[in-house]
Amino acid sequence: MAYSGLFVMMILLTGAAGFIGSSIAKTFLEQGQTVIGVDNLSIAREDETRALAWENLKNYHGFIPVQEDLNSPVLHLSLQEAQDEFGQIEIALHFAAIPGVRNSQLRKEEYYRNNVEATENFLTILDFLGVQRLIFASSSSVYGHAQTPFHENTNGIKLLPCSYYGQTKLIGEKLIRQWTNERKRAIIIRPFSVYGSNMRPDLAIPIFIRALQLEDTLEVFGDGSTTRDYTHIDDLLRAIHLAIKCLTMIQNNLEIINVGTGRQTSIAQLIQLLAGCLRVEPKITFLQPNKEEMLVTEANTSKARNVLGFEAQITIHDGLSEMIDRWSA
Repeated sequence: MAYSGLFVMMILLTGAAGFIGSSIAKTFLEQGQTVIGVDNLSIAREDETRALAWENLKNYHGFIPVQEDLNSPVLHLSLQEAQDEFGQIEIALHFAAIPGVRNSQLRKEEYYRNNVEATENFLTILDFLGVQRLIFASSSSVYGHAQTPFHENTNGIKLLPCSYYGQTKLIGEKLIRQWTNERKRAIIIRPFSVYGSNMRPDLAIPIFIRALQLEDTLEVFGDGSTTRDYTHIDDLLRAIHLAIKCLTMIQNNLEIINVGTGRQTSIAQLIQLLAGCLRVEPKITFLQPNKEEMLVTEANTSKARNVLGFEAQITIHDGLSEMIDRWSA
């Protein structure tokens, strides 16, 4: 996918080995940009696809790998050294986090350290480096059981995430808001259920595809009526590129923007779409629903359209078909 209109710049990206992070880095590197990628590779120890993504990025001339934890007391020195050698960092993209909603309540200390304390430390490092432009990846999970479609302007109604993961993302948004001022600008994006060929293997879509291919029984939490606003990774990447361009023009020092399709797909519909692509008949067993899971997600996309000029282009059917074709190749 081609992107246009971005000048040559130095980019600082956290979470560079992750599904979204490595996809972002790849698009910039293919444009000839320089990317300082930070990742502690903790997820790569459990997921070999992430380790492979990191190694693949290192093949690009413009990729500067920094294997370090965001809470490291020496990270700022490593980044300063990179900045001294390669030039001033124009923009930071903060995508590092411990992901996952389910059971985050049982791992509060780990989530707080990696999603909240790490964000605090990273903002301090940005000040040390003189970086004044930031894009922060929040999550649709901050909305909890709010009325759909979820709108960024809640009209004073307090958001109550269902999961501790969502709570840490909401705290992260507050930290970004406090960081911005008359000189510093930030865009907080709230992605909705991002999927694509290189996504984490422990998420629903890859699990369902593998089970269907093996003709195993699919385990579904709840009765299949839970819905998600599934957003293809290529649509998210377009939104991020538009957000970077927008950062140089926005009047407000902070914008919060949903990135989704504005359409709901139930788990039952998702399974039928996958089964249709694979030409198999699904076998399903229903399990007790997880209290940390949201029942419905759907983005109000008017702000993304008005501020970024963004509208999702890839339908769930086309996105799933492309995933299956790639995995079958």
